[in-house]
Amino acid sequence: MCLSVLQGLYLAMHARGNVPDILRGKGRVLSSRLDAVDDAFLIHLRTLFNESRSAARALFYRFIGFFFMHESPKVTIRLVNPAEPVPDVEGAEGSPFFEFETTRVATVNGVVDAIVTPPLPPSAAHGASGGSITAVSSLVNYTGTLGGAETIMRGIGTDSSFTTGDGGHYPHVAGEKLVKKRTCIYRFSRRLAKQIIKGKVTVEPKVVFAIAMCVRSIISGRRIAWTTPDGSEWKSTDATGPGHWWILVPKPTARNTVTRKIQARTREEQHALHMGVGINGAPAGLLDSELDGEDEEEVDDDVGEEGDQNLEMED
Repeated sequence: MCLSVLQGLYLAMHARGNVPDILRGKGRVLSSRLDAVDDAFLIHLRTLFNESRSAARALFYRFIGFFFMHESPKVTIRLVNPAEPVPDVEGAEGSPFFEFETTRVATVNGVVDAIVTPPLPPSAAHGASGGSITAVSSLVNYTGTLGGAETIMRGIGTDSSFTTGDGGHYPHVAGEKLVKKRTCIYRFSRRLAKQIIKGKVTVEPKVVFAIAMCVRSIISGRRIAWTTPDGSEWKSTDATGPGHWWILVPKPTARNTVTRKIQARTREEQHALHMGVGINGAPAGLLDSELDGEDEEEVDDDVGEEGDQNLEMED
């Protein structure tokens, strides 16, 4: 990819007419015939495409930022055990203190329509959010520098209905499903640190712990204005918050791409829905399934090496 971009750059420079001496005679770029000038340009291009902050921002948005910035009341993020005592560094990984849950609406193609109607008033007839829930325990085997494995708990609903904390009810929309997911802030923070460093460097547990405590404070602390009513972002003093978390958020074009991926149901989720439906198409109730987790998008710890370069360039 970088070779193609470099060749296009050379052609564009020659088309302008005023070609710098160092680029005279430059045309077709071949991997077997690179000189010092080519190497210098390629270093800068690879840095641009694989710049670590872009991959880190995409990861942060996928796990945290999306759930704050999405305007749908069906999209939420919360701590599972807000009153849990703080663990020591050695007991941080997998601790209930760092467990958090998100809810999102997912479709086959990742397109979710905005909610434009107000919620229905509270009623006992509304039932639970998501209809009948299929519980899925996914074992994810990580690759790359992270290594190891993690069990991610999810619940996939038969519909997308949602009841808020004060009882307001948003009815089901055809083609949409409500998906709940539980995972660990500490493990996410270790991945975030790896993305920022972008190298084979060991991140000490106490550093990961510090990052995890910051991420937990984002979830548990005062809600800052991630977006404002008029659509402009981070223009008011309330928007930045004490930690300036908005610096971790990708730009709009990159967010749109990641949002589409987040809102698309994975094959694993589709499989879980199929397993949770009876022979006659009626909900089979709660079902515990152990899946291998290989369909999880998060299984690839090397975000931005090749497949997500388009996301990084948007930053």
